Amino acid sequence: MEKNIRQPEINQKDSYKLFHHLSYLNYIIYTFLGTLLFWLFNLPLLFLLLTMEIKLSTLPLFLLSFLPVAPAFTALLIYLKEAKEKDGTPKVFLLAYRRKFKHSLLGWLPVLVVIGLCSANLLLLRVTIQITELKWLNLFLLIVALTFAINYFLVVATAPSLSIKEALLLNLQLFILKSSRYMLSFMIIISSWLLLALVPIYLALFGVGLISILLLLNFAPVMEFARKHSVH
Repeated sequence: MEKNIRQPEINQKDSYKLFHHLSYLNYIIYTFLGTLLFWLFNLPLLFLLLTMEIKLSTLPLFLLSFLPVAPAFTALLIYLKEAKEKDGTPKVFLLAYRRKFKHSLLGWLPVLVVIGLCSANLLLLRVTIQITELKWLNLFLLIVALTFAINYFLVVATAPSLSIKEALLLNLQLFILKSSRYMLSFMIIISSWLLLALVPIYLALFGVGLISILLLLNFAPVMEFARKHSVH
């Protein structure tokens, strides 16, 4: 008798457990699908990474292939954010890519110039071991530029109503006010990449998507700070 009375409660708990496990499965699917979509929009870059070495002669090709990274990465962030909240269909990625193409690309171009100059300097200095200070300076500028760009994409993805000027200004303000969180974004990418590289198949199938989820989680308190203190 007591067993029959408790049966609905047991069934309810089992349903909650099943729903919990299915939510994890959905995240795995969204991460895989997001990673796949990202690389489909960056096939030239993928081809170069698999077939060529980065050197002065091939650097212009790599820089050109990096152009679609900005809208694709922004679309991936929006897709994963929307997948968590309501919709995880590829249509979200495609719409975000189209709508935020200009926003992400215009913010990416100045950073790409800095990346190109620093990369060229590092490649030139690779054969010179005496000027270590100059190497470290270029490496530092490269990291700062990449970190600024990554967080700009996060601003565009999490505050879609902002104009390009407003997004850039907010990113610059938060870069100063929340510098530790901002630099953590770069550390998340490097550490996640190194860990996933231990199992290359995981890196290939889930790498970009998983890193994007971690970046969104890290960036959430930053946007909460911006909203609470009316940073704009």
